Amino acid sequence: MTAGAEDIPNDVTWEEISSESQLRALEYGTHYAKVTQSFEVSTPSNIFVYGDLTLDLNGCTITLKSKNKEEFNGYAMFVVGDDTNKASFTLMDSSPAQTGKLTFAYLGDTYQEEENGQTVTKTCRAGAVSMKKGSAFTMKSGTIDRFGGTYTLSVINLGRPNTTFNMEGGVIQNCTTPNDLGGIAVGITSSGNTFNMTGGEIKNCETGGSGVIYASNATVHIGGNAKITNNKSGNGGAFYVKNDTRLTIDGNAVIEGNEGPETAARSMRASARRKRISPPPSRSAAAPRSAATKPPERIAMAARSMRRTRPLR
Repeated sequence: MTAGAEDIPNDVTWEEISSESQLRALEYGTHYAKVTQSFEVSTPSNIFVYGDLTLDLNGCTITLKSKNKEEFNGYAMFVVGDDTNKASFTLMDSSPAQTGKLTFAYLGDTYQEEENGQTVTKTCRAGAVSMKKGSAFTMKSGTIDRFGGTYTLSVINLGRPNTTFNMEGGVIQNCTTPNDLGGIAVGITSSGNTFNMTGGEIKNCETGGSGVIYASNATVHIGGNAKITNNKSGNGGAFYVKNDTRLTIDGNAVIEGNEGPETAARSMRASARRKRISPPPSRSAAAPRSAATKPPERIAMAARSMRRTRPLR
């Protein structure tokens, strides 16, 4: 069985696409689309998903690239739903070699722009997927490569209430954000949102801000065979959680090689026994632990570091 196809209905009719115009035509309704050749997205506008879209990269690459590199700065490649209509977007790659990917052509490139009579230098960044109220994104396989969070967006952005990101497989890699933005890979900044990572890997991402995964008022579950490895942030290492966020790590999840300040950047391999770290609303209170569920020392030390900035590497 091809990667990510486990719960795709057997009687689905796949629509073959090979161009930006064909991809944009899937905006409404229910679609199962298979990419048959690599192509570029050059129109400086989001690709909107207002229905239910399953996109099979099929070993191909879709590149966000325009004639003028600054045109996409601050955009998300895909926007799922709006604030009145729920929608869902599923990304997968059925190719045996797992070479399908979404990528941004200009990450880190600079350009000049006039502001208030002065010439300023800006750096190109674009998000991959942004979700609106009540919508969902599922990543089954494939790669999201070389995107960068902007001043308002992470690579995967949950910025409206009650959105869900399920990462079951695939890779998010080689992404960067500006120094003052947290959540390079996943940014959760609104209430009632859920990030559930049960497979795949987030690796080689870097931010000067707070955490590779930034979560506020959210539910975050890292389990199964998920991996978060070799990332770097200015504050918090792999995670920065705050307010009423609940972070659960279980299964065979691997969290290691992530760097941040106070680099007791602990490698962490969660055992099958459930472990839960729930940082309290108060910045001064310690994360509660009972004798029955007391985490191993590596996790306990990370929990204690949450008393002030709540980082967890």
